[in-house]
Amino acid sequence: MEFYNALNHPQFANPGTTLGTATFGVITQTSVAPRLIQFAVKYLF
Repeated sequence: MEFYNALNHPQFANPGTTLGTATFGVITQTSVAPRLIQFAVKYLF
C-alpha cells in the first residue's frame, strides 16, 4: 500500500501575474497532486 499526500494538505501555486486579466492575483491551482492511494495484491497459485 502506498500513500501520496496522505494528509491531503493543499500547497497552492503562485497567483496569476498578468495584469489586466481575469486571473490576476487569483490562485487557480495547487502545486502538488491530490491524495493518491494505491493498493496492490500479489497472488501466487
